[in-house]
Amino acid sequence: ALLASLSNTVGTSGSDLGIADLLTAQYQMRTQSPHHRDWAFTLTANQFLEAQTAFGGASGSAAAVWFQQGNVDFLNLNPDASRVGYEGTVMGIPIYVFETAHNQTANAAADVVGGLICVGRGNPETGQQGAFAYVEGEPLRYFIDSDESARQGELGIIAEYAAGVLDDSAGVGIVTDAP
Repeated sequence: ALLASLSNTVGTSGSDLGIADLLTAQYQMRTQSPHHRDWAFTLTANQFLEAQTAFGGASGSAAAVWFQQGNVDFLNLNPDASRVGYEGTVMGIPIYVFETAHNQTANAAADVVGGLICVGRGNPETGQQGAFAYVEGEPLRYFIDSDESARQGELGIIAEYAAGVLDDSAGVGIVTDAP
């Protein structure tokens, strides 16, 4: 529940994600004085749909500005051959959508939590710092389970890892209603 553990949040419990939530997340991030501006939205599938609906249904001068600037390519299908969840950009910021099985919830699962985070690259001490840290335990352990009579075998791999909030000022949670 990394995104749900961020202390700074925007959005409204029980409400759909709107354009104002994305803008407010950016404002909140700026007030936190993050280390850099290599940011990314990480949204649930439901929040992504609500963002598409908000921009697609927008009208008037605000909508015209977004569409003229071409900052809504996330409305188009973006093939994700690498399977990392990349869906395009909005307001110049990449959007990644994580699998529904990994939804992070809040308020007794009545809401889901996405976020706007600083992207970390490289060593967290000497490289670009991000919102979260990923650590590995022991090296990967392999084992082979074979059944000679059936002429078959299985290769098993065990990995130890954990993740946690490295820098609370490098992320903003976005709380909206659960699907």
